[in-house]
Amino acid sequence: MDDAVLARLQVAAVRLEPAGLDGDAWRRACVLDELDRARRNEPEAVLELARRYDQLLGLTPVRDGSDVRWQRAARHGRRRLGAFATPPNLAAALADLALVPTLAGRAPTVLDPACGAGALLQVAFDRLLAAGVPAALAVRCLHGVDVDPTAVELARAALVARASSAGADTSGLRDAVAAQVVVGDALVDTEQMSWRKTFAAVLGRPGDVDPVTGWSGGFDAVLANPPWERLKLARSEHEGYDLEADRAVVRARVSAVREGGRHPLTGSGDLNAHLPFVETCWRLLAPLGRAALLVPEGAVTDRQAGQLVLTLLDSGALESVHTLADTAGFVGAPGVRAALITLHRKVSEAPEAATVLTGVRDPCDLDAERGRQWQLTADLVRTVNPGSGTAVLFRTGSDAGLVAAAHERFEVLLCRNGSGEAVQDPWGFRARTPIHLSREARHVRTAPGVGTLPLGEAKLAGLLDPRATTWDGPRVRLPQAAELADPSWLPQTRWWVPEDLVQARYGDLLARGWIGGYRVVSTSRTPRTLLPVALPAGAYANSLALIQAPDLPLLLAALASLPLDYVSRAKSGGHNLSLFKVEQLPVPDPSCYEARWPGTGGQTLREWAIGRLAVAIAWCEPLAPLAREIGLDDVPAPAVATDRADALADLDALHAHLLGWTTSDLEHVLGTFSALQARDEARHGRFVTRDRVLVAYERLTPAASG
Repeated sequence: MDDAVLARLQVAAVRLEPAGLDGDAWRRACVLDELDRARRNEPEAVLELARRYDQLLGLTPVRDGSDVRWQRAARHGRRRLGAFATPPNLAAALADLALVPTLAGRAPTVLDPACGAGALLQVAFDRLLAAGVPAALAVRCLHGVDVDPTAVELARAALVARASSAGADTSGLRDAVAAQVVVGDALVDTEQMSWRKTFAAVLGRPGDVDPVTGWSGGFDAVLANPPWERLKLARSEHEGYDLEADRAVVRARVSAVREGGRHPLTGSGDLNAHLPFVETCWRLLAPLGRAALLVPEGAVTDRQAGQLVLTLLDSGALESVHTLADTAGFVGAPGVRAALITLHRKVSEAPEAATVLTGVRDPCDLDAERGRQWQLTADLVRTVNPGSGTAVLFRTGSDAGLVAAAHERFEVLLCRNGSGEAVQDPWGFRARTPIHLSREARHVRTAPGVGTLPLGEAKLAGLLDPRATTWDGPRVRLPQAAELADPSWLPQTRWWVPEDLVQARYGDLLARGWIGGYRVVSTSRTPRTLLPVALPAGAYANSLALIQAPDLPLLLAALASLPLDYVSRAKSGGHNLSLFKVEQLPVPDPSCYEARWPGTGGQTLREWAIGRLAVAIAWCEPLAPLAREIGLDDVPAPAVATDRADALADLDALHAHLLGWTTSDLEHVLGTFSALQARDEARHGRFVTRDRVLVAYERLTPAASG
């Protein structure tokens, strides 16, 4: 925070009597007081205050005796307003993508529907000036909406200050700006702000009326960095706030979005604010208009985005998706990968493919990396994600081709229709979410008791290993079958839950004596993304997803392979491997494993794969039911690390052949596991996993051709 800005606000805070004001209201009073002072004779101070406003929302004044100090505010206040400034380089990129192409010899109408203190509008103003548009006219081209009245006042003042600095006659300009930069909710029409009434000159033009919105006309360019937040409140985010009052406000807003009729593509299910914003921005465009948005990449890959993505692709409206290599400096959503998406309203006989470029290093110089771009089509989306209709942002076109070919070869594990009903289910696959630590917190205990079970977590599970985070890492003892009633078996256990709750939730899965699962919390940046595991019957938290199928051991063998992991990490863009992504993996049909290949010693592929699975599993006594199910007399002793690695490599090679990959395809796939390679090289001096898999693949090659 700039010391001069904070010093002036400190003076205002001391002078202003809080008199019943909470911290937020006191801060607003200080900011508006400073704005009123600066507006009179210090245009640079106005601009600096607007630039720093999002940071100010992270602070709140508090009384300290007779003095006032500024302390860090609860993050929710900032999240509630979606107030995270757009970094200058990304703001410039948005303007280049949406506004610059519309500037040919005219003064286009420009909108930011989540304008905050006006950062993007100021960048648009600069682009208009550079194109030769007079300053006063440039300001009149700009429109903005935001829910925060203080931010709107700052945006208005900043635009007038910029126009004045550019030599414009500002008489009457303040009123014009006040009419075009307004307080309102871009997602919900209210009595004070209705898109059709407030911007009648833009959205009430003669012409065809949009049957969804009732608008006619539209903006030539839309720039936006909309709120990224899920429209749902958690208690942990509300220190210092009235949680129930805020929840009531959010519920009312969610109802208005769902029932308003303006968001048929994004207004259902759990609402993430950025998705209805994307739909709104698209619908606000004039014919030939363009929009550029900074959003989480989940805006095209999340399940809730499926209907929107397919509609945009089918209509040719999605022009490009550029994911960013580094968003560490963007505080809006730490750890979430960001994307620049470009939309347009172009009249064309056939929909055009969207251009995708992932891992962009310099968003202001996209031409330097265009050699890596590939084309995303609606047909590709329907091929690789037939159930959800969500896009997959592959790293390269080669990855897109390999994954698409695998999907053309095999059906997905489980395909659902729009109602959630299974329409393709070759494996008889079922999954269950176990104990939800947030929703069912009232049942969770911090100490053992009568009728309780220790609650297992994903961090205790690795690849085919229920005992540790990695299969060659430190072991944690699991209970013997007779110990399940004694919750003291695992000192690392943090929580216990009633056994009755476990039985009610997934007791039918326990009848098998063991459970399949996979780690939900996983990313494509770790050595492995898809980590299936055989688990003893017991209680588990929702960091694990529990899975079931008649051929569950064989399914675990398939899911444990690097080829299926490769496909899953191509589809995993965040920190969670969602169930709908696992359901849409191209797992070879169970009937494929009935073949006999020369390289398997006369066994069927099923028998051979189960045998290799038996070596790859990190066994423990509670998995005795699994041992019996696959034909073992007793629980085997865990294999040595090299034997387990060889068994896993055999499963990798088998599934590479089943997916139809060549040696060069497999080498490409293995080369994408950079974190696995780095781990191998640190431990062994070379990429031993690759070497093992390629040897195993060549050993099975005659079988693949036979």
